[in-house]
Amino acid sequence: TMTTAEQPQVPADIVDGSVLDEFSKALGAEQVDELLGKLDEDLRGASERAAAGTAARDADEIASAVHAIKGLSSSLGAHALAEIAKDMEQAARGGDVDGAIARHDDLQRVLSATLLHFATVREASTA
Repeated sequence: TMTTAEQPQVPADIVDGSVLDEFSKALGAEQVDELLGKLDEDLRGASERAAAGTAARDADEIASAVHAIKGLSSSLGAHALAEIAKDMEQAARGGDVDGAIARHDDLQRVLSATLLHFATVREASTA
């Protein structure tokens, strides 16, 4: 197990709130809630594919899964997650499976924090 000092920190600004604010203004709270629910499902599905690709050392599967994560997360202002996904995709597409796999724990950790953030936003918007 890693000590706290060794674990990379999750950035406080895990999601750019202004992006969701723009969506809220354009779509309304109910639509944003639906959008975030769908995003949660899609990110979890892509995350499972990334985990399976990592376990199988399948560069194509890793690249495909993290490409989906990159697109979904960047569209909603989750730049930290998008950045890790981009790094993993570049490594996998470049044939560096070990490099992609090395970032998988970071991806899962930041993905979890991002999903938690979106869940919190959803609770606040429907309260």
